[in-house]
Amino acid sequence: MGAESVGAAGSARVAGAGSSATAAQGATAAQSATAPSTTLPESETGTCPYLPDDELILMTGQRNGPTKVIKTGLAAPGGEAPICVFYRTNGDWMATVRPFQTPSPASAVAAVDARIPPKSSSPGDRPAGWAGGYQRLPDGADEWPDARSVYGVSKGGHAVIAWTNRDQTIKARRIVEASIAALKW
Repeated sequence: MGAESVGAAGSARVAGAGSSATAAQGATAAQSATAPSTTLPESETGTCPYLPDDELILMTGQRNGPTKVIKTGLAAPGGEAPICVFYRTNGDWMATVRPFQTPSPASAVAAVDARIPPKSSSPGDRPAGWAGGYQRLPDGADEWPDARSVYGVSKGGHAVIAWTNRDQTIKARRIVEASIAALKW
């Protein structure tokens, strides 16, 4: 059975749930799950191991300058899966992608729901088998004040969320899809 979260409006987010999943089970799981912390350690200049610069340029339509990497200790096939923070050539923030590996499917759903509340967002279901949401952020995000859109999904104990400086959520979705494929989740 997959993870299910019930938002305040009663809408359910299900990732890989079988037909036996119920809203009551999801509500209980969501209440007992805690989202991973929003506090981030210091970053260092580096390269994103799962999202190359040339792919990012195609997804966002922007040239990027330096990339900052925030090490999380998160392991993925082929190496570590840090938080990757991308900047434009003029030094302004451009995008961030953050993978999560949580102890439970409910915690992965909580990681997405804490950053993309189901009550105020649209459901996201890409790539296939993943569930979450997306929304425009006219006032930015707590973690990334210059963000204009966010897309995030979870499946099992994994979640991936991307924020961008563009209003079009498809750019954040493409970053998430490419990251999930590269991470082999």
